[in-house]
Amino acid sequence: GQTSDLDEAYIMVRKLAEIYSNQVVVTGVRLTNGETVNLGYDKKTDEISKIDCNMKKGNFSGTGDCFASVVIGYLSNGFSLEKSLRKATDFIERTIDFSVQETAKTKSRIIIGNTLNTLNDWR
Repeated sequence: GQTSDLDEAYIMVRKLAEIYSNQVVVTGVRLTNGETVNLGYDKKTDEISKIDCNMKKGNFSGTGDCFASVVIGYLSNGFSLEKSLRKATDFIERTIDFSVQETAKTKSRIIIGNTLNTLNDWR
């Protein structure tokens, strides 16, 4: 992804919400200070969520689908966008960490079976 400063990223998610949806999620935003974050914006409340994330080297097929599924699952159960993003980011990071240990040679897929239990915590 393209590098941007946080103010530019906030403008970007607000513009996306104007065009597409009441809630917007952008993952893997690389900031000029070296941080990588996932951003969410809720147009109804005008709240922006910034979730720090640890990008891993490699290509992990399936992470986007899993991330979206976790976010949608939490949102559909009444959780805020920020809480949903936090849970999805944490789940994907744990899943990639586990997958890297299990598939050290390929680094091309994720294994979710051992990390699904982390989604049971609805707090």
